[in-house]
Amino acid sequence: MLLRRLLHVMCLCIAVSSSSLFAMKGLIEKSLYYENNAKTQKATYWVVYLGEYQLTLQRKFPGEDTLPVDVGLNLNFLSSGYVEGKGYCAKGKISCIAKFSFKDAQGNEKILMPEDIAYVYDYGRYVGLTDGSEGELLLDVENLKVPIKRTMLRLYEFHNVYGEKQLKEVQDNTDIPMEYFSFSKEGLAKARAKSKQK
Repeated sequence: MLLRRLLHVMCLCIAVSSSSLFAMKGLIEKSLYYENNAKTQKATYWVVYLGEYQLTLQRKFPGEDTLPVDVGLNLNFLSSGYVEGKGYCAKGKISCIAKFSFKDAQGNEKILMPEDIAYVYDYGRYVGLTDGSEGELLLDVENLKVPIKRTMLRLYEFHNVYGEKQLKEVQDNTDIPMEYFSFSKEGLAKARAKSKQK
């Protein structure tokens, strides 16, 4: 019985760490501008919820070859610059790191870094890049391309917990739908204009 429990725990640990790119990243200070109640707002520590996905990923568990597993995955864009996926499969927890992908009008695609993004609009469907180009914004989850389902903002702030400062979610102002956002006021103005054209 004890051996069975130990094996179960090992399975969970391997599932969490099986993606070589995955590492838990904390939030860091990064300005994000958005509109709420017709007013421009600025977030400093934040998470943008991108949606829930049912995907098939490749994972290796103890005593097994690498196999496809069906995963229910929540994807979030963190102020630290990572797109983080967390979810479950039949064998336990699954985690991964996803990437942003850009698709232009000709169908050409490329991976984006967060610093390539000037603004996002239409609830995550479209993106304007710092080089002036525009196109569709997608997520690359271990080479699977999926559209962003929504962009909902969760705010965080520091609280004093037993003498230590810890980031906690702002409970009375969370899950804010964002039609568009940017990392600068200038970009937000462009996103607003693009949004009105849709």
